[in-house]
Amino acid sequence: MGNAISFDILKTDIVHSDITNKANHKIALTYLTSSQILVTSFWKYLVLADPNEMERELQRRVRTYTIALQPQLSIANYSLEELS
Repeated sequence: MGNAISFDILKTDIVHSDITNKANHKIALTYLTSSQILVTSFWKYLVLADPNEMERELQRRVRTYTIALQPQLSIANYSLEELS
């Protein structure tokens, strides 16, 4: 449902391992995307768009997707740019 997020890189790390109890295995999944444009935010949601989509669709509707902020979700890098 909705538009899919395109990930550039998927990284898997073993956080903890226990050879005697498989329930104690912990992994971390890191999904990396290219830069995205924050269209708006409300409550716990971010509405984002791909910059390439923004350029192509400047005069028409822009396809966006929404993600919910949740525990273990982090945004590692962002920049503020003035709109012209």
